[in-house]
Amino acid sequence: MERLKLFEKFCVTNPYDFSEEEFEKVRQDIEHPRKSVVFDEYVDFNLWTRGLKSRHTYFADYISEQLPINKYKKLLEVGCGRNPRVSRLLEQKGYIMTAMDSVISCK
Repeated sequence: MERLKLFEKFCVTNPYDFSEEEFEKVRQDIEHPRKSVVFDEYVDFNLWTRGLKSRHTYFADYISEQLPINKYKKLLEVGCGRNPRVSRLLEQKGYIMTAMDSVISCK
């Protein structure tokens, strides 16, 4: 029950700009836990409940350490999905980002 209350708060604040589909994945993992497997969005929810950064933020921090902006100003993110969170985080750090994914359909 405690997890569902935290989930409700998570939905209201929506700290990672989740879509309804992504919220549903978290809800599924809370209500119907599976052995050894969880949705990535559930990992972010768990990090949020502990007051930690999202996995995207950790990855963007790692990229900026490995590829300093003074040497690598323009970056390409391949396989970003529908919501290029890592690219947006790197743009906030000053990088010029191009994000692409073969699954995205433009209507």
